[in-house]
Amino acid sequence: MDTTQVFQDLFTVILCAMVICMISSNSNINFIDCDFGVGGEFTLRFNDKDYNVDMFNNIFNLNTDTTLLHSFKCLCFNIRSLKKNFISFRTFLNKLKIQFDFIGLTETWLHQNLDSKIFSLNNYEFFRHDRLDGYGGVCLYVLNSYSITNLNLPNIRFSDNLDLLLNDYNIILTVAYRKPSGNLIDFFQDLDAHMSYMSLNYNNQDFTRVIMGDFNIDMRLSLDNNESDYINNNAKKLVNIFSTYGFQKIINTSLTHRSGLQLNSLIDNFFVSNIHSIELSGTLSTDITDHLPLFSCLLFNADKFNKVKNTKNNIDKNSIDTQIVDYEAVKIFLNRFNWESYNFDLDVDISYNLLNSIITTAIQENTYQKSRKIRFKIPNAPWVHKNILKVIEQKEGVFHQLKKKQILIILHSKPNIKS
Repeated sequence: MDTTQVFQDLFTVILCAMVICMISSNSNINFIDCDFGVGGEFTLRFNDKDYNVDMFNNIFNLNTDTTLLHSFKCLCFNIRSLKKNFISFRTFLNKLKIQFDFIGLTETWLHQNLDSKIFSLNNYEFFRHDRLDGYGGVCLYVLNSYSITNLNLPNIRFSDNLDLLLNDYNIILTVAYRKPSGNLIDFFQDLDAHMSYMSLNYNNQDFTRVIMGDFNIDMRLSLDNNESDYINNNAKKLVNIFSTYGFQKIINTSLTHRSGLQLNSLIDNFFVSNIHSIELSGTLSTDITDHLPLFSCLLFNADKFNKVKNTKNNIDKNSIDTQIVDYEAVKIFLNRFNWESYNFDLDVDISYNLLNSIITTAIQENTYQKSRKIRFKIPNAPWVHKNILKVIEQKEGVFHQLKKKQILIILHSKPNIKS
């Protein structure tokens, strides 16, 4: 038998096995893209994907990589009325094992008669921008450990925008919602002018920006060929404007909007400048609204923009040192102690002090220090008891499975998106 043919057949078998394993794998880690960072540094970037709460929590339970733990963690969600869905959203956040540095919400539907205190979250400052008609609107929750300045930046027609500056990091946060019926020509013209203004007054050398929101422009890639081509020209124009000013789109493959159980578009996204690596990104499975929350964990290309420079301070704030007594070891110590070598027939005060000294020594020699990460948790509403949480968990589990089933049906039917 020809040796070359044997090796070719063996290679084919191995390749097929690898493909089957990747397709059938339930691993949390998706395919990996490789890219070159600033200055030729090699970085890895995980493709975004859809996570349920357990999958998401497991990554942080098992992960010991400080680059993920110390990344900036962002969440963006079209809440479709904060008043209506606040309790459900708070319950959803309660189930997550991490705290996001900032949370941007779109379509808040708030008006001036609604007090911001109604929507407060523990450890967060709340900033809002309401639309006069009571629809649309955006808000930002930012951890109260950050120093914040509210910026008054040029307006973009047919969109609601809120802009904040993290003073200690020179990071500008923007949450935006574009009205779907708004004139796109005017929107793109104003967006380009806005970005030009920002490049002159908040250049990428001194500042970095995280822009998140619902743009009501479908940014899916075409399935008709293997090229990176968008399914519509508006998406191409939107992405081109951001990329011209040094921004990268974070969510590329996950869909963020659904009709019924079928995910049908990618209209929510993050655009970020000065990015070094995306440690984790994707969507989270919940049926609170017809949008999925999207998240990203980011590291930037300069230390001045990152939390790493303040690692010591962050650890001090987010962990606690606890003295742990090994009582079983104390018991063994005292059982093996040579009591006969001590005379307890003396004065009662002397005997007491002697006994106290022996027990104290036993405890001190069997005590160790443990650094425990503080488990940040947003409390549920008082009436949301364990049975309600169990029902919510079961409901969202069914929702996640049905959603996955719909995606498989779509993939197998191979629809023509452009038609």
